[in-house]
Amino acid sequence: MTCEEVKRCDLAELYARGELTSQDASAFEEHYWQCASCLEELDAIQTARSVLTRRASGRGNATPWKWAAAALLVASLGAGALWTVRKGGEPKLAHTPVPNPQTAANRYAALAEFELPPYQPLRMRSSSARDAALKSAMVPYLDGRPIDSIAGLRAVVAQHPDFAPPRFYLAACLLQAGDIAGARQQFTRLAAQEDSVYLEESLYLLAQADLLAGDAAAAQRSLERVVGLGGARRAKALQRLEKLAVNR
Repeated sequence: MTCEEVKRCDLAELYARGELTSQDASAFEEHYWQCASCLEELDAIQTARSVLTRRASGRGNATPWKWAAAALLVASLGAGALWTVRKGGEPKLAHTPVPNPQTAANRYAALAEFELPPYQPLRMRSSSARDAALKSAMVPYLDGRPIDSIAGLRAVVAQHPDFAPPRFYLAACLLQAGDIAGARQQFTRLAAQEDSVYLEESLYLLAQADLLAGDAAAAQRSLERVVGLGGARRAKALQRLEKLAVNR
């Protein structure tokens, strides 16, 4: 199956509506796990259908988790900072320390911007044990408790080390939990997979973790790779590179 065939026959939309034959659905599933653009298209369709369903049922929209300047997360803060997450709301610092703005680590950390990646479970006709394990591990994440997903995601990664989705969300959860070293390790593994659909986002979030760790050189390398990919994160990466140059 090719991307041209997917677009010509509108297979992503038909798949989301459950209107493909079992054989065609299986073929499409094999294709989109290897194709970033088709996976992105399917995810967008399924997300839109989910939002419309929630609106129709009167449940409204879910509030996205967003926050900027994650710099005060851990870099030079030790255990003094603790993130708390409200269901359907934004994370807040239970305790806000006052770092020394003159240190290089804090200057770089202040440039970091972290947004917890959205997760929309892909609805497939046939679900493997691997997919079911990922879906189960992500239940707390969807409920506004990403840190509680860490143990389950670690287990999935251990059993399926080449399966990118659990490693990506594990890295994001570790960053949310303040385990910057652990997050960098996982994002670095993903960044080495040149054909991964998570490559661009992994590199961008790796750069944010690098900044939080005060490693400006590593952050620059990651951001330059993002720019080179020419994807959706390019503009953001250029902005971060410009600010990084000013603060070095």
